[in-house]
Amino acid sequence: MNRFNSFLLILLSLVFVYCPKSRAITVVAGDIDHFTLIVSQTVVAGEPFSVTFIAEDKFGNPINNYSEIGSEVEIQVIGQGKISPTQILPAEFKQGKAIKVFVYDRAETFTIVASAKAKPHLSSQVLAGVTINARTSSSDTKDLPVDEEKMDEYSKSDLEEKLIRLSAALEAKEKENLSLKGRLSKNTLQRASFKGQLDKNKTLLTQAQARLGEKEAQLSEFTQAHSELSRDKESLEKEIKKLKENAAFLEQRIRELSYSLSDKETESVELKGNLTKAYIEIDELKNRVIDAESFLAHTQAKLGQLRGGPSLAETELQEEEKARTLPVQIEGSSPLDRYSVKVFKVSGRYVVLPLGKKDGLETGMLFTVYKDEKPIAEIEVAELYEDMFMANIKNASESETIKEGDMVRLR
Repeated sequence: MNRFNSFLLILLSLVFVYCPKSRAITVVAGDIDHFTLIVSQTVVAGEPFSVTFIAEDKFGNPINNYSEIGSEVEIQVIGQGKISPTQILPAEFKQGKAIKVFVYDRAETFTIVASAKAKPHLSSQVLAGVTINARTSSSDTKDLPVDEEKMDEYSKSDLEEKLIRLSAALEAKEKENLSLKGRLSKNTLQRASFKGQLDKNKTLLTQAQARLGEKEAQLSEFTQAHSELSRDKESLEKEIKKLKENAAFLEQRIRELSYSLSDKETESVELKGNLTKAYIEIDELKNRVIDAESFLAHTQAKLGQLRGGPSLAETELQEEEKARTLPVQIEGSSPLDRYSVKVFKVSGRYVVLPLGKKDGLETGMLFTVYKDEKPIAEIEVAELYEDMFMANIKNASESETIKEGDMVRLR
């Protein structure tokens, strides 16, 4: 038994020496597989002794939550004596361990067997055992005889099962170590790849940040320009509103002026008619004056004959008066070219001259106005009467204005 325990310790040492150091691994225990029982003191018959119970999975990992998922543990002995107590409750397990104090009443070698009912997902009961040599007193160093037939069945099978489990655990550790090495190599390659990708992403991020800064600067400029345009738009809208108001006012004024102009044109037509009538009346009065003067001259001639004839002075005065009231006759080839007259009246854009239909004039004929023998304007016959006409002023000089007495000749 001692040789087997020594072999077990050497095997465990090899496991820990062989396994290389690696990153911390968190082990999650599997389902309950067995109990490990540890007696750390000399057992004396009739005196209390403590036994540590460890709930483990098939790889020897403690079941830390056995207090929550486990069931009651029944205690039995293989021997002639009796043990007390005979069960352990799940609540007595802390982190998968329970330390229980027992009393065995007989000094002999006996085996403690622990068993627990399996949960529905397990296939059988959980069994474990440990063989103890109970002495008569604490000073007794002589081992009591062991009933091999009664105890070896549990102790040997339990140790062999532990050896198999440890071998399986060692093999699993080797496989896990190889897997971890492969994963470590793969992770190293991935890390290098990730580092390259990270550097590339950092470069792209720097470029993106630079572009973002440019875009933000452009956005700031656009925002400022938009604000200025908005202000300009508001100013233009105000100006347009004012212009519309002014246009409406001007349209109203134009309508009013149109009405006023229409009235003025009507009044002008009436005034032109009245002026024409006045000129006709003046012409009639001139004719009457001429007739009266002729009659007076004729009467004076007769009186002169009755008295002995007119004097030379009276005859010259009569000839001068007749020449002053008639158009001046200029020798020429054309009947119209023989006449040059003076402006009789100027009214706005119209000129009145003492020639008419009887002189052979027609509407549309053109005359030239002279001032000191220098042409200053052209006039066109607009309204024609028997012995007078009204003409429109055309192509007038800016420096000279037509006045009454200016000379007019037919072009």
